[in-house]
Amino acid sequence: MLAQQAITTGLKLNEIQVIMLDDGIRARVYISDEMGGTMCHSISKEAWATYSVKLGAFLSNAASKIMAEPWRAKAKMPPIKFAFYHVDATGTGPNQYSLVDVTMKYLQAIENREGAPGQVTFSEMKTKDGKRALVFDIDGEKITSLKHGSGVFAAVAAHCHAHQKAAGSISLAYLSLPLDFRKKNCPRGAKTYHFLAYKNLLERKLNEPLKTLK
Repeated sequence: MLAQQAITTGLKLNEIQVIMLDDGIRARVYISDEMGGTMCHSISKEAWATYSVKLGAFLSNAASKIMAEPWRAKAKMPPIKFAFYHVDATGTGPNQYSLVDVTMKYLQAIENREGAPGQVTFSEMKTKDGKRALVFDIDGEKITSLKHGSGVFAAVAAHCHAHQKAAGSISLAYLSLPLDFRKKNCPRGAKTYHFLAYKNLLERKLNEPLKTLK
């Protein structure tokens, strides 16, 4: 099969899949969620090793959140699996490819990542007077919009820059979806796509001020 055909035929429901195709120049990354929706982007081959572990840790956390969604329990949906695949040549002829399950290759690195210091997580809190606030947690240090207002993203960037100068960018390890986002984008229940979309939104807002500090 052609590379794209191998990817398409390998998609599975109730499995979050990270599929990497090395096109010789860049790593093309396909992320398929548990409902079959697929997202694609490309990164440098050199960045893949670090990126894959960060992404794997985030998706592993997201999977546990999604399995707890009330709609999945009501519909009696099966547990969500999580897997990494490489698109490899079969050796049986030109342009012949297949998906190779390489999950075990990444699991230990992902588990180590989940317990590593310096990770940034996000949640929303509700105050006693009913206000909602953004909360970023970095090794127990909470940076909130209650204290910093709209400058909370710059405050997180400044903290990361001060304590992790070698970090080229800020990547969220874990997040919960705010109520307003849920009401607008996934009123019937969240899926992997929603977690990735909100992750990308927050990371853009965090990395913009980080660039000005370098």
